[in-house]
Amino acid sequence: MTDYTITTNFGAKDSLPSGNAGKVIKGEEFTTEFTNIQTAVNTKADTAGDTFTGAVNFSADVAVNTNTLFVDVSEAKVGIGTDSPDYALDVTGSAQIAGGDLILRGDSTDADTQSIRFENTTDDIRSAYIRADYATNSSGNATSLVFGTNPSASDGSNRMVITDTGNVGIGTSTILNASTGRRVLTLSGETSSFINFGTGNTRWGGLYSEAAYTALVSDNSLTFEANGSERMRIGAGGNVGIGNTNPQAKLVVQNPNGCVSKIVATDSGTAPSATAQLVMQGYEGRGAGIFIQDSKLSASSPNDRAWFMGTGYSTANFGIGYAADGVNTHYLAQNMLTIDTSGKVGIGTTSPLRELEVSGTGNVYVKVTAPTASDSAGLELANTGATWLIQNDDTSSEALTFDRAGTEVMRIDSSGNLKVGTTSTTPTNGGFAFISGTIGQFRTSHATGTGSGNWYQAFYLGASVIGTITQNGTTGVLYNTSSDERLKENITDSADAGSKVDAIQIRQFDWKADGTHQDYGVIAQELVEVAPEAVHQPVDEEDMMGVDYSKLVPMLIKEVQSLRSRVAELENV
Repeated sequence: MTDYTITTNFGAKDSLPSGNAGKVIKGEEFTTEFTNIQTAVNTKADTAGDTFTGAVNFSADVAVNTNTLFVDVSEAKVGIGTDSPDYALDVTGSAQIAGGDLILRGDSTDADTQSIRFENTTDDIRSAYIRADYATNSSGNATSLVFGTNPSASDGSNRMVITDTGNVGIGTSTILNASTGRRVLTLSGETSSFINFGTGNTRWGGLYSEAAYTALVSDNSLTFEANGSERMRIGAGGNVGIGNTNPQAKLVVQNPNGCVSKIVATDSGTAPSATAQLVMQGYEGRGAGIFIQDSKLSASSPNDRAWFMGTGYSTANFGIGYAADGVNTHYLAQNMLTIDTSGKVGIGTTSPLRELEVSGTGNVYVKVTAPTASDSAGLELANTGATWLIQNDDTSSEALTFDRAGTEVMRIDSSGNLKVGTTSTTPTNGGFAFISGTIGQFRTSHATGTGSGNWYQAFYLGASVIGTITQNGTTGVLYNTSSDERLKENITDSADAGSKVDAIQIRQFDWKADGTHQDYGVIAQELVEVAPEAVHQPVDEEDMMGVDYSKLVPMLIKEVQSLRSRVAELENV
């Protein structure tokens, strides 16, 4: 034991001469020697074979095989694989901890007191490190685990942080959008960030972000899956397919059954701030629209029937066109419906002149159909002053009615009879009716109590009345031509009519139409030479001439008066 020092040199006594007092071994020398041995033994570890069972204290450096294990007692440092340790434990070479934990425990909240550092030199330049960060936690518990690198700075630079809640920051210790129950990965670069996906040295795609935009990157097609199946694909050429794995256009939406797509403006309890919109923009006036092709994916149809709706080339009008063979030049030429910039709508024409214009070849119809026989279909015409409604009657009469301000004023019934101011073919309280059929009629009515002299019918020339048919009491009518004194001048007695009466040739004849015989009558061409006022002379010479016998009555009256005068003279002779 190196700590034990011999007090008495008993061997030296043997060489002393006999009788020398120093040659005598004294009891106190034994006591001193044994006491020193006991003191030295008490400060050393007990051993059982090669095993220390107590504490071993070294007052000088300890070396095992030079540097296999080296203890620097004065610096309180241990080296494994080195005889010049720089730290409390300095290991040169590989180390393994099997079946236990490596615990780093500091004696303060200094963040640098518990870290694992990776260095290439001994000048304290950090190549990399892992440390627990206590800097923001006064309780002494670590708030995050920090990973850092930077061989050019003595204190390194943080590269990744894992917080005590499990959030991760790469390039930053500030975790954005963190909240209870949410795990967040924040990636921050000096100018941009990129996550690469691939194998080996080959990149397949990635996620890129900078201040201006964020991009999901693929070096080929980019697919989106949900519930184990592909739902959307962006091809390498930029075409997008939803439900289609090989889109041949910028956007292909495919659904084997049901609704393909829907645009909805949701209502969150208040009116939406904007309507749902699908925006399409053309280039330099070349038009924009929607192309609809109903059999593109069907092998059963020989033609790809197609519709187009949108603006055409160099026109601001909106149009809808159709082509049976799906060729776009055809549906532009076969425009079915046009809405121009003033709001006018043309069906069959691209230049409507009215708010709605329907044009076509041959017969052109507009049809409005009600769902059942008890419903009406019609056309409403209105302005700020009045509203007219033309509709089919929703009763079994199947009539076409004309209403003004909610009141019927005219109708055409299913037999073709026209009724104005009445719903009956026999008006009894006003109104009139034109009766169709093989015996056409005009029927007009005055309400009961109407006074005599009221018109049934009037005939105008310009603004002047030239004839009327009027009520005569309750049993007859009058057929009137204009004869008011206020309409006449130069009024004198007529000349004798005898010569004209004698010149009128009264004939008998048979009618060619039905062979009937008439005993007394005139021929228009003969009468026109005597009394032209009683003969209708048509503008077109091919039309038939006619005679108004009532125009001969004044002439006949004049002749009767003349005859009475002569008879009276003869009676007085």
